Amino acid sequence: MRKKLLFFILLGLLILNLPFFISEENSDEEAKIAKAYECLDNKINNTCSKITLEQQIFSLLAVGECESDVKSSSKNKECWPNSSCRLKATAQAILALDRAGVKTLEAETWLLSQNKTSSDLEWFLQIESSNSAKCDITYGSALYSVNIGEDKKIDSNAGNCLTLAEGNYWLKISPSCYDYKFKISCNQDFLTNLLFKKPDSSTIHVLDKTSFGVAGEMTEEKINSLCFKQGNVCDYEGSLWAAFVLNSLDYDVSSFMPYLITMEDESINKKYLPESFLTSLGYGEYKNQLLARQKMGEYWFESGDKFYDTALALYPLYYDEISQKTNAMNWLLESQDQEGCWQGNIRNTAFILFSVWPKEIHEHPVCEGANCNITLADCEKSHYFCMPEIDCGLTDNGEVLELYDCNRPGYICCSKDVKQETCASQDGKICTSSEMCTGASVPASDVKYNEICCIEGQCKSEIIKSECENFGGNCKSSCGSDEAEEDYECGLLDEVCCISADEEKNECAEKKGICKSSCDSEEIEKSYECENSLDSCCVVEKSPNYLLVWILITLIVLIAIGIMFRNKLKIYFSGAFGKGSKKSRPSNYPPYGFDSPLRQQPRKIFPPSSSTTLNRSSPKKNSEELDDVLKKLKEMGDK
Repeated sequence: MRKKLLFFILLGLLILNLPFFISEENSDEEAKIAKAYECLDNKINNTCSKITLEQQIFSLLAVGECESDVKSSSKNKECWPNSSCRLKATAQAILALDRAGVKTLEAETWLLSQNKTSSDLEWFLQIESSNSAKCDITYGSALYSVNIGEDKKIDSNAGNCLTLAEGNYWLKISPSCYDYKFKISCNQDFLTNLLFKKPDSSTIHVLDKTSFGVAGEMTEEKINSLCFKQGNVCDYEGSLWAAFVLNSLDYDVSSFMPYLITMEDESINKKYLPESFLTSLGYGEYKNQLLARQKMGEYWFESGDKFYDTALALYPLYYDEISQKTNAMNWLLESQDQEGCWQGNIRNTAFILFSVWPKEIHEHPVCEGANCNITLADCEKSHYFCMPEIDCGLTDNGEVLELYDCNRPGYICCSKDVKQETCASQDGKICTSSEMCTGASVPASDVKYNEICCIEGQCKSEIIKSECENFGGNCKSSCGSDEAEEDYECGLLDEVCCISADEEKNECAEKKGICKSSCDSEEIEKSYECENSLDSCCVVEKSPNYLLVWILITLIVLIAIGIMFRNKLKIYFSGAFGKGSKKSRPSNYPPYGFDSPLRQQPRKIFPPSSSTTLNRSSPKKNSEELDDVLKKLKEMGDK
């Protein structure tokens, strides 16, 4: 009875003090954030002219400092820096100045003008009808007719610009015809849209816009695929920043999305964390991919700077309540230096504060003019909801509220909240980190770290090939007469890699590389030649096996100790198993663990001993044996 009473008393005290613990935790976080802002202010301390343009821009974003210095660093108020205009720097400067309430129309115009047609994509025209239909397609001055069967297949080409593709379900558009407008009409109700993909990819993307037409009416499709250029070359990172910033200023950036989406999975672009930008641009399906790239469940690390990458990754998650975000915030708070900054770095400290713990630095006026004193009301304090504009359209009767501010570039104030659905409610299946989705991935409220919600597909286990199989070989116990044994790894220790002797190996294969269209994130691209000149040679960068090194060092130390103190160990073991022992051993029996017959060892560790008795060697011979063991261990460690 007393134990039960004591239990309930302790439980009651815990419940009563729970708000205190929560309050103490919140106040501790607030104190750390205040310290971070204080550290940043001290680092800047009216020395904007002495820090870099990038540091000035992020300082302006976070605390409103260095505005005049950022302005003066432009070239005719159009682009930054004034010495050589760059897409990324210009976009970031526009973002910071706009947040400070400064007009940037000239810079926005310059940024929009830095576009070019992206030629890295293949485009397809899709015409679909519920019934078999006859359709007319007009482009240029020519008209062509095609028939669509009940199986949705198209029966013929439509001139030189439109040829049958992908099992005759679509018409591939010739690159020389990308500037044409394609007008389609059918004798049945129909729909048309454009699809695109990279030439070397099997992933097909559907353009957001779909046109619906009733029988006899006409739809129109035109390719509009742009990128932002640096010089005369598409700049992917610059395009990400430019599209994000212009979208936050209500510009239509839809023509840049095909390029940004298709180039997202290029290994060279992964370091820019494109999933963060695409999520901010309203493509919520990339949120799960962004979360899956979190390291150790705490931070992001792609570009070589984990603090910058984590700030970038957390930006589109500001209004989310998920464990990955909470863990990352806790990691950041635990990683502050004594002054309160992050590694004393002005840019990173400012970016983290702006991205994760922002504070208002300017109230945007609704009107213009000297007598304008109307300001936008705070969206969340007014009990509305901040989100990307595309999400507001997903809510029932959701309306964008123009007179309310989220104080967050890229977000709008919506009258209704978007409740994220579970994976099951979206007819999806949750795939683990060891599985791949054969369909599309979508955000879901119940996915955990390294999981994705897969719809319109299945979760399939990823088949991991051995190094030998990647090079076209087979792992066997022994090679045949028409095969050559190569030094590529197999899954089992007792297998060797056998490659057909008459198979010609290219330079890349000779260097243990793999020829493919693009390299993965854990691979680096080498200049070795491939059979296909369009392929890249990808080589896996292997990190040293430190565990094996430490095991070898430990073994060396133990062997050395055993040889040095062999006589004392002999006396010890003789005493332990001598006359007082039930099972005595002969006086000449070897001590346990030294020069006794070795058990069967894993390959390439220690060769089995041919002796069954202890070899009593002279000190010189023992020294030679030790040197020999050390030499063999060193050779094994170098392999």
